[in-house]
Amino acid sequence: MAKKQRKRSPSSFRNPQSSARAAAAKEAARTVAEGWHPRPPLPQLRLVLTLAGLGILCVGIFLALWLPSKGVVDDLRSRGVTATAAVTKVDDKPETVEVRFRSSDGTVTTNLHDYAGMRPEVQVGQTLTVRYDPQDPSRVLTQSWVNSPPIVNLPMFGTAALALLLLAAAAFLTLRRHQVLSLAKVSAQDGSPSSSLAAEENGKTTRLSKE
Repeated sequence: MAKKQRKRSPSSFRNPQSSARAAAAKEAARTVAEGWHPRPPLPQLRLVLTLAGLGILCVGIFLALWLPSKGVVDDLRSRGVTATAAVTKVDDKPETVEVRFRSSDGTVTTNLHDYAGMRPEVQVGQTLTVRYDPQDPSRVLTQSWVNSPPIVNLPMFGTAALALLLLAAAAFLTLRRHQVLSLAKVSAQDGSPSSSLAAEENGKTTRLSKE
C-alpha cells in the first residue's frame, strides 16, 4: 500500500525572488560592515583655540622681554659713552645692581639696566666698564653686554620654546580636525554607518563656531 505524502504548509514554500533579495541584502550589509572602520576622535575646537591663544600670549611675553632690551643695546651702540663704574649696591628683592660713574654732567648713581629681566652677577666694590646713554645716563649696561647681549637666557628661551610648542600643537590639531571632518563627510556621502555621526559632528562644529 502506497505511503501517504504529508501536505506541506503554505508557509514552508519560499519565494525564490524574496530569498535572493534577502541574500543580496545580507551580503551588502556584510560588505559595508567589513569596509567600515571606527572614526578617529575629533580634536575639540575649544582645545585648538586655547592652545593657539596660549602660544600667542607666549609670543607677546617674548617680544616684551626682547624688544625693549634690544632698543637699549642699539642706542648704546650708536651713541653710548664708555665709563668706569663702581658697584655700590647689590640687592635681590627686587634684583638691582647700583653703580656709580662719572659722566660729562658729573657723578651718576643709578641701577644697571636689565636685559630681558637679567642682570650681571657682580659684587659690591667691583669695578665695571659700562656704556651709558649721554641723553639719559640711567640707561646703562656693561660694555660686555653691549658688545654681546645674553640673548640665550632662561626667560627668553623658555617663552620662545613654549610658544613654538603650543603653536605647533595647535597647528597639528587643526590639521587633524580637518582630516577627521573630511573623512566624516565622505562617509556620509557613501552612506556608511558613520553618516549619522558625521552629521552630528558637523552640527557640533557649527554650534562651537557660533559661540
